[in-house]
Amino acid sequence: MGSIRGGALPRLPRRQARAPLRREQLPGAQPGDGPPRSRAEPWPGWPRRRAATHPRADGHDVDHDRRPVPALPAGVHPRHPPGRWRPGRPHGDRQPRGARRVPDRLRSGRGGARVVPAERLSRAAAVPELIEVERYRRLAEGVLGRPIGAVTVDPLAAVPHAVDDVADRLVGRSAVAARRIGKLLLCDLDDGGTLGLRFGMTGRLLLDGVAGLDDLQYGSNREEPRWDRFRLDLLDGGSLVVRDPRRLGRVELDPDEGRLGPDAATVGVDALTRVLAGSTTALKARLLDQGRLAGLGNLLADEVCWRSRLDPARPAGTLDRREVAALARTIRTTVAELDRRGGSHLGDLQAARDGRTACPRCGGAVLRRRIGGRTTISCATEQR
Repeated sequence: MGSIRGGALPRLPRRQARAPLRREQLPGAQPGDGPPRSRAEPWPGWPRRRAATHPRADGHDVDHDRRPVPALPAGVHPRHPPGRWRPGRPHGDRQPRGARRVPDRLRSGRGGARVVPAERLSRAAAVPELIEVERYRRLAEGVLGRPIGAVTVDPLAAVPHAVDDVADRLVGRSAVAARRIGKLLLCDLDDGGTLGLRFGMTGRLLLDGVAGLDDLQYGSNREEPRWDRFRLDLLDGGSLVVRDPRRLGRVELDPDEGRLGPDAATVGVDALTRVLAGSTTALKARLLDQGRLAGLGNLLADEVCWRSRLDPARPAGTLDRREVAALARTIRTTVAELDRRGGSHLGDLQAARDGRTACPRCGGAVLRRRIGGRTTISCATEQR
């Protein structure tokens, strides 16, 4: 072993054992109090703390402080409340993949679905879903035929492409068409290539300084040029900019359009049947799968399930032909109607999501839970 520069290591002092406090050293002790009665209550007036509980034969639990605690109902294990799946539960009683069980009694906790008063629901935010990206597509038509003079792109937004590759591919080119598949905006270039733009949760598109959307509630709507993640400077002095505070958007060269399912705005019965057939995944989780059906986000998925009176946790493959046809029609009409209203956050169910009302249709309780990892709002009475 090597030597320690400067000589031997210094000897550390031996740790001294701590003597227990004497009675008179305890704070608040008075002469003549006598020895401590217990660790929980050394003398009268000591602030008592909750101690471990012990079962008692008369149906109550009691702790060291002798305060009665109501016992759980018969057959209920404290670590396995009703409604939570646990090992040994029959397979037929499990919930579909992507759904969390609705408990038999109300309970709080991070993972528990529960019926809550509408006024306690948190405010939901509008994000770029199909309707918002369609507005971006209409805005992007203003860039057609205008040559690109310079490109600025955030390295994170360009992944997996290199920044120089993006610039080399776009400078000198011009867009000839603006398309959309789901939430993906596509600009066809005059050399046969395609520029794809994804906006994440907080991305906004601006053409010549004018934003396609003014209000995205998940992100700041301040006009901060430092949030520009992608910028095309046009030779005529204009610009096309993606402004994204949270850097969740992406720029893609020649994106694989085959990865996406049919567009939700035009989906038909046959296409939707193929999307849902044989799936044990929760209906909402299936609708959110962009590789199966492109365009629906959290708000639109909740809205179409509510309008169709379908439980979003129901296994997708259990819908019959009549229900699939009705769902396809509801998806198309909902997208068209909310587009006219001005955004995916303007659905009829949004008031219940914001906590202002109960179910807008029946006035019943609103059910809030997580399905497919997303907060889900539904009617506890009508959606089956």
